[in-house]
Amino acid sequence: LGGFAIVKTGDTTANITVADPTILDFETNPTFSLTVTVADTTGVFDTTTVNIALNDLGEPIVIDPASWPAAGITLIRIGNIIHIYETGTTNDIVPPNNIINVPSIAFTARDDASDTLTVDYSGGDPVPVGGISFDGGGGVGVNRLELVNGMVVDVTHDFAGGGAGTVTVDADGAGGNPATVITYLQLQPVSDQLMTTNRIFNFSDADDIVTLQDDATAADGVAELVSSANFSGFSFSVPAGTLTINMGQGGDALTVDGVDSNYGGSLTANGGTGPIVPDGEVDTLIGSDGVETFIVNAEDAGTMVTAGGLTTNFLEFESLDGQGDDDSFTVDNGVTLNGDLAGGE
Repeated sequence: LGGFAIVKTGDTTANITVADPTILDFETNPTFSLTVTVADTTGVFDTTTVNIALNDLGEPIVIDPASWPAAGITLIRIGNIIHIYETGTTNDIVPPNNIINVPSIAFTARDDASDTLTVDYSGGDPVPVGGISFDGGGGVGVNRLELVNGMVVDVTHDFAGGGAGTVTVDADGAGGNPATVITYLQLQPVSDQLMTTNRIFNFSDADDIVTLQDDATAADGVAELVSSANFSGFSFSVPAGTLTINMGQGGDALTVDGVDSNYGGSLTANGGTGPIVPDGEVDTLIGSDGVETFIVNAEDAGTMVTAGGLTTNFLEFESLDGQGDDDSFTVDNGVTLNGDLAGGE
């Protein structure tokens, strides 16, 4: 019987058991057909066929550096089947799997190489319930994460510093399916081109220096975050709804240079961890190198309108800097100024 054995349990009974568990692999052999013959002491015998069907149990998928093609890897969902392709082809690196049967996927790129993981949402969210981890590998090279071809409700990025962080994607919003998570480390550029209603960026408790700006192409629907301590480049599609930046604990500086002109909303910027959690540090909000209009209407809070017309609703920023040109500051509601105001020329 090869990997199976017959174990006698009585004078007229026996069990078929597994003698070699390594043969039980649903992806390789989902079914087995065994021919069983029994005989008595007089030579009388009988033969029957026993069909064995394996269950497709959930197994994490692990992609190690030896499996990484130079063209990169694309994760995509077609129906309920997830494929891990060599990018630019439909060549599966591992056998396709039903997403229900995959608890998680771990990708580890090559050391001293430039590897890209593309997560394609065109067929739905391809990330299993247990999430994805992506280690970009060590040494030299530019390792990238790209999120493409999807329409979702909420996307949240949490930056841990040093090219590490998480992306939480909620495809259908509150009350729908659970959000899925991608965790990454040792990455350089991250490109998030998902079309989403809301975007939130959460920075760590370090002293972060961050700039929000348009990318090199005007009116293409893409903006950038620049923060050398967190990543070497981060581009994203502007949301259809809200855009929020939470600077976290620490003495932070956020420069709002602008955003792509296709974004019709405002920016909410929190100098602390949120609207009701001050961080006890001095956080600075910096305008573009143009004429800014500041209105301070509560303690460490108000609005800033940049030269390009973007309105920033800010909270927990103790210092305001308009950079160059003739900026204006208005203080309302009996607010007392205890921090710094720096205008232009």
